[in-house]
Amino acid sequence: MVKKLALLALVAVLALSLLPGCLFRGCQRETAIGPRGPAEQYGGVWHGAIGSEPSTLDPAFAVTILDSSITSLLYNGLVRFDSSGAVVGDLAKEWKVSSDGLTYTFYLHQKVKFSNGRELTAADVKYTLERLADPATASPRSWVVSAVTGIETKGKYEVRIKLKEAHAPFLSLLAMPAGYIVDRQSVGRGGFPVGSGPFVLTEVVPNERLVFQVNKEYFAGRAFLDGIVYHIVGDSVEQAAMFEAGNLHSIKVSGGYVDRFRANQRYSSLMLSQPSLSVNYICLNTAVAPFNDVRVRQALNYAVDRQLLVDRFLPGQAVVANSPIPPGLLGEVSQATAYLHNINRAKELLREAGYPRGFTVDLIQRSTRNAVTQTIAEMLGKIGVKVRIRTLGKDEFFRAVGPSGDFQMAYLNWLADYPEASNFLWPLFHSANIGDGGNRARLTSQPLDSLIEQALATVDAAARTELYRQVEAKVIEEAPWVFLYHPVEWMVYQPEVRGMVPFLIPMADKMTDVWLAKKTS
Repeated sequence: MVKKLALLALVAVLALSLLPGCLFRGCQRETAIGPRGPAEQYGGVWHGAIGSEPSTLDPAFAVTILDSSITSLLYNGLVRFDSSGAVVGDLAKEWKVSSDGLTYTFYLHQKVKFSNGRELTAADVKYTLERLADPATASPRSWVVSAVTGIETKGKYEVRIKLKEAHAPFLSLLAMPAGYIVDRQSVGRGGFPVGSGPFVLTEVVPNERLVFQVNKEYFAGRAFLDGIVYHIVGDSVEQAAMFEAGNLHSIKVSGGYVDRFRANQRYSSLMLSQPSLSVNYICLNTAVAPFNDVRVRQALNYAVDRQLLVDRFLPGQAVVANSPIPPGLLGEVSQATAYLHNINRAKELLREAGYPRGFTVDLIQRSTRNAVTQTIAEMLGKIGVKVRIRTLGKDEFFRAVGPSGDFQMAYLNWLADYPEASNFLWPLFHSANIGDGGNRARLTSQPLDSLIEQALATVDAAARTELYRQVEAKVIEEAPWVFLYHPVEWMVYQPEVRGMVPFLIPMADKMTDVWLAKKTS
């Protein structure tokens, strides 16, 4: 079973080369809404674990994996990602794109209700997207609608969005949490969130749990589960203990726990794995010394032995990152273009930059248990760079790498918002997205910006791929990160769990197809 599921995950990744299949030239798609399933599939409360409380439940501000995953339960967008990463209809039952790629017309499902009973209409779509673009909102994801020049409604169920120029990933952007439609009459007024999603938040116990109840009036057919309880458990050891005691239905596993559960006869056939569309990296603040010198940034990349990190700490759980883009997506480059481990070259670059004896630098992180960063510090010590590791709380950490920019190095991860190479290039390295927008390295390069913009506006897939490769090569040369690895995700679940499918974009999983088999005595 494990091999079969892993194969399905691999097929999903390979299928990315076929996406998106319906971007321009007057195409349209339609979603079908049908019956949910036999009666025995319904019922039961799912118990899961999250590492902390969400920072926000407002889609316009959801930037973390946790925030995005929770908002997916509560809201819907015009379109969404299915488990394979394909863009499919959500609130929009169908859509059309003009032949020049500049006008998108969406036709909404009728009589969709928010959790407060009010009908969701085209006016809510218009309000949501205009709110996202409004500078006064200060959304870190305003770039999602940066290509939009106007939004018109026709009646209650038709929305027309006009772009200033063709924008290849536009449909994928609308599937992100930032594009989730909010109730224009209640957003920002306090209380529990009001959305149209398959679940409704009913209880929050600070530092303990979040409780969700199924939305029985969900327009796409109610979920099988009666509810979800997410227990706030920040310690992975405690999560594993709760799972083994039968108190959690599923957990993500890493490190030694992967081998531990694979060796357990009860759970060895109840594990899922798939390559993650994500990258772990050391972010270098290019706006401050010494990382405002590209030679210093390149030196650190040569000094870190990424293959050793993967072999020592993540065997079977990661692959070396040769660039920001995960294997399988457009723009992937060969290993020959990456920074191969070379201590002598690293020292040479530091001498050229005026640091023959190295320097002292701070590295911030969120977890105290991080053997990877400790080993990186030891590697950098071999070229004279003394690294002081500082562990910060979540809010302080994201302030530092976000609006304040008060850091030198930071251990970070980026998980795809949508399954295209542009998501690992545009938000992360365009100067318009400095800070919370994604460009935490604060890289500023007009030639790079222009190249990214050219790629986004290129409709032809082959030409766009070539531009992405040029962007990627330029990013590697600029070295705003120390590129580390692309994780492989592992999950283990209880025997009664049914319908669990790994989503290529994990935050897109609305938990509508998971169900719990009734236990028998």
